[in-house]
Amino acid sequence: MNHRVLTVEDLTIVHPARRRRPANVAVDGVSVFAERSEIVGVVGESGSGKTSLAMAVGGLGRVTSGTIDVDGVTPGPKMSRDERAAIQMVFQDPHGSFDPRQSIGQGLRELRKLHPKRTDWITDRDLLEKVGLGEGILTRLPHQISGGQAQRVSIARAILLRPSLLLADEPTSGLDVSIQAQIVRLLKQIRDDEALTILFISHDLAVVRAICDRVFVMKDGKVVEEGPTDEVLERPQHPYTRKLLAAVPGAGRRLAEAGDDPAAPAERRSPAREPQPVPATAPRLSPIEEAV
Repeated sequence: MNHRVLTVEDLTIVHPARRRRPANVAVDGVSVFAERSEIVGVVGESGSGKTSLAMAVGGLGRVTSGTIDVDGVTPGPKMSRDERAAIQMVFQDPHGSFDPRQSIGQGLRELRKLHPKRTDWITDRDLLEKVGLGEGILTRLPHQISGGQAQRVSIARAILLRPSLLLADEPTSGLDVSIQAQIVRLLKQIRDDEALTILFISHDLAVVRAICDRVFVMKDGKVVEEGPTDEVLERPQHPYTRKLLAAVPGAGRRLAEAGDDPAAPAERRSPAREPQPVPATAPRLSPIEEAV
């Protein structure tokens, strides 16, 4: 029987008016869920509300109404230190989460001091091995490691605390395709090894397709489509999902062949019919899928 780790029900987030800016409804009645050992994607363009959703789930953002439950805990400022440790985040810019004056090893020691019971299950050497790094990196400062190495360290710091939920907010953005593929493989392997639940926030449908079991598509603060990733991306029902998919290299041509290209003139689109599946012989969506 599956164990539901994350339940978001009818979540609304309104950012209040500031100076000349009116109030903004960032998230509007959104419901999302994730089971144990599942990687669930939330995808949408900038301003869709996906990051506001992630910050609220992590207990770091505003909640206007609705409920969030992470393994029996309501995220927010009243969480205990141990409850907060059970929800970890990996950000787009891993260097931003490091103390620039602190070596990688010092950062790990600080985490172990704050959470001795949560972190005594593994040595630094074995932890780094899990994320594909050697122990020599322990003596380096953050500016002395690459973006890919920094993201691996960020993931290592997160899993050290044995979280129930990992929030990955655009963790592959800014990395080249080969490094993106390595991070995707790493997250999938950690999910398998640790039975970890991951909420994966991204604007990149190719990456989402490569890593996520299910996906929620957000537009203007609302979920417009959801379901198993292959089903949503191969048989998109909502015009916005088809628009996102058409922006992926190689996908627009296949949608046009199926008569579902949202950018095509109306006379070339098939009227009022179910979107057709992408042919099994069609090329894959992106080089990252070939690399994973």
